[in-house]
Amino acid sequence: MPETKICERCGAVFERKRYRKGPMMRRRWEKKKFCSVACYKLSVVVVRPPPVKKIKKPAAPKPFKSCANPGCSASFKTRGNYCSRDCKRLHRNWRHRHRPKPILPEKTCVRCNASFLPKRSRQVFCEEGCAHRFHNIRTYYRTKHKRKEYLNRTRSRRNAVQKEFNRRNLPMVRARRHEYYMKNKARWLNHKLARRAREKSSPEEMEQCRQWILRVRAETVHICYYCKRRFRGTIHIDHVIPLSKGGRHTVANLCASCPPCNLEKQAKQPDEFTVAGQSFLRL
Repeated sequence: MPETKICERCGAVFERKRYRKGPMMRRRWEKKKFCSVACYKLSVVVVRPPPVKKIKKPAAPKPFKSCANPGCSASFKTRGNYCSRDCKRLHRNWRHRHRPKPILPEKTCVRCNASFLPKRSRQVFCEEGCAHRFHNIRTYYRTKHKRKEYLNRTRSRRNAVQKEFNRRNLPMVRARRHEYYMKNKARWLNHKLARRAREKSSPEEMEQCRQWILRVRAETVHICYYCKRRFRGTIHIDHVIPLSKGGRHTVANLCASCPPCNLEKQAKQPDEFTVAGQSFLRL
């Protein structure tokens, strides 16, 4: 005989199903009190009373606060320390500008070797002028060969343009030349004498003179042709027989002299110029 029970909800008789076996199924059957799920739900559901609405107490009024930005005198009730986002941004920028700056060690200027206190950790020049001069000099030497190549490449074209300009503006060019002559008579005379020497000398002699002058100036210690004194530094290249007295611009007529002797000799002949202890070389 199958086992049966009476439903506590509807009073109907229901029996245990045969395929349900085992100790766990036995315990479930013993605890079972209803014939179906519908009876179980109807007996278990409890009618709950409606929820009671809580009456919120009125919040205490918030006190007024002053804005944390020193430049703002506004009062507000909202959360935070600032009356607006603009005040917060301005105060943050002000604190960044007035933050305590670290004291950097003393440095030496890269250009003038002067000691200074840098304002930034990467500062290497004592002032802005030193930086400009340093970069200008560096740029000049970096681009020197390029400028020289450009001038050599465009020399003929530039000369042609200059000649055409002089031909079209001849009165203005003549007026400028006369004005330059009146202001620089001594320099103009030097140019004239150099031109006269170039006309007398051949291109081969001019090149020999240029090579000789470069070789003499490359020496560290010089010997004056007139006073036989050794000296360093500035050297004057002089014509033993002046160009104005018929001398030629050749290596045989050139000599190295100290500035005092050359400035005192001026355009004199060698026998007219006398210095204590001097001895002339034969040409």
